[in-house]
Amino acid sequence: MKKLFVMCMILSFVIGCGDETGGTQTQSIENKVDAAFAPSEAGKSSALTDDFSDISSSEWGEYIKVVREYLHLRTKAVLEKDINVLWKQFPQLALNMDQNTGINIEQQELDHLKSFNLLDANYNEESNDRIQVKKLGSNKAVVLVHTEITYLLDNYDISGGELIISLHVQRNHETDPWAVVKTDEYTLPEYKEWVKNKQSKS
Repeated sequence: MKKLFVMCMILSFVIGCGDETGGTQTQSIENKVDAAFAPSEAGKSSALTDDFSDISSSEWGEYIKVVREYLHLRTKAVLEKDINVLWKQFPQLALNMDQNTGINIEQQELDHLKSFNLLDANYNEESNDRIQVKKLGSNKAVVLVHTEITYLLDNYDISGGELIISLHVQRNHETDPWAVVKTDEYTLPEYKEWVKNKQSKS
């Protein structure tokens, strides 16, 4: 799945207001912040045909922990302006970054937001949909996450939006915790097709 927007923050938004003298500056800041959440125009991949399935309650408890860990470390890295916060725990995410396909592009989000003073981050790992899983054996899987992430700026505007991402996870043994070894966010064409397919099934 080649750019699973994770942050296809395709519904990105910045809420802000400014007076007449500060309006131009506010608009410039908002445009720059929004760039952090703009999906790529790259072409679609086979991501949308992957066989993700609902999982049982017991399995849900197994997978949701690594989703929470990833989102926590991702947002913490942005707040602290240090991508190593994420890479220290999941070192393979520092490899093979590809902005055109959406592979391991967490650094891109940090780069777009590093010039701003961020106070806080919020996310709900299942704010839009329950997680789904594609199992690749007993120790490999791909977890599809449809969530939202928002950041609070120091002027109390907020920036963020919708995120659709697949987390490729592995472990050495069935008793070990899952680790994220690759992330894949939706491209804009993938996102549009995903929405279209979802609407056709509703």
